[in-house]
Amino acid sequence: MEIKRLENAIHSAIFNQNIKAIKEVKDFYKDISYSDASKVNTKFVNDQIEVFDWILENLDYDFNSLFDGYFAQFYTNEELSKYFKVYFESLKFVIKRYDEKKFIIKYSDFE
Repeated sequence: MEIKRLENAIHSAIFNQNIKAIKEVKDFYKDISYSDASKVNTKFVNDQIEVFDWILENLDYDFNSLFDGYFAQFYTNEELSKYFKVYFESLKFVIKRYDEKKFIIKYSDFE
């Protein structure tokens, strides 16, 4: 996998997220009233799915070596790996909802 592509995908996944607090897909929606999947950039999401599929097949990769080890001060590779699994599931969830034309996603949908 191209390093720049990995870095871009991981940065997009981590940016503004408290990855230690996200344990399952519904956690992405707990602090918002709803999300509108009709506005999703499917090309971006499908690219993310492709990259994170590779990531999940290569969990022994040292993700903290990317970004000059910047994230190492906050997260272990194990914490990143756990988050990446949930993030990957969230990407698939959003695409599924988009394909089903069930665009509005609320935290209550998971209860």
